[in-house]
Amino acid sequence: MSSQELPVDSPITRIEVENLEAQVLDQVPGEARHVPLTPEQVRTADAVFAQREQESKQVMGLIGLWTSTLLLHDIAVDTFDTKDEEEEKPRKKENPEL
Repeated sequence: MSSQELPVDSPITRIEVENLEAQVLDQVPGEARHVPLTPEQVRTADAVFAQREQESKQVMGLIGLWTSTLLLHDIAVDTFDTKDEEEEKPRKKENPEL
């Protein structure tokens, strides 16, 4: 068997070398390479954020209204509830003769 060698195909591997230096230089953290926005894009962004500010003010108002209602309820319960407190009992009159 040693005289007959079996044909063995070696696996084909492909090695790709990327230019990492070029990628790193394109993504430097201190340098921003953005395309300037058009005036229409700026107006659209301002309109979206202005609408969110109005919504957040409305939500804050509703939360304030709800908490003040709960607080008023607790104050009213504490003021008018007499279950836990002892009811006033009439005092016994002391002997006026002494």
